[in-house]
Amino acid sequence: MDEEGWYEQGQRPEQKPSIPTTRHALRLTFQFDGDKVELIETERLEKLVPPMIGDPPEEGRHAGEWLQVRDGDDRPIFTRLLNDPLRTRVEVHDPEEGPRIVVGPPGQGTFDVLVPDLPDAAHVVVFASPTLGKGKARGLRPAEPLGRFDLRGKGNDPGTAS
Repeated sequence: MDEEGWYEQGQRPEQKPSIPTTRHALRLTFQFDGDKVELIETERLEKLVPPMIGDPPEEGRHAGEWLQVRDGDDRPIFTRLLNDPLRTRVEVHDPEEGPRIVVGPPGQGTFDVLVPDLPDAAHVVVFASPTLGKGKARGLRPAEPLGRFDLRGKGNDPGTAS
């Protein structure tokens, strides 16, 4: 197999340059209670963080969960897709129906996210698709910000976190 791998000549998907290379990362620890999310700890590590492959999701357009690192002008400079950080989905095995995913409202807990420690990083914004109503599961509606957190002060931006 050559450099083109499994792709035919000229068929390889275009990969956009993502982030400047840095050998430092931030481990961001979030605590949640339902849809209320709080940044409770920021730890600097010597670690490489792989870039996201593909186009990042867009606020107001895509469903799911993700985190964006933004610069001082509020432009996204890094995106990390998240896998059910609020623990709303569980796989259930039914002997007659087989395995299926059951979705419920978010509970309480913590989750960590590794992001590159970029010199222009000012804030992180956590996104998730909204719940369908009080005590109901998350739907496939476009994701909304759950909280915006200041990386320069290592805490919540006053008045902007949900």
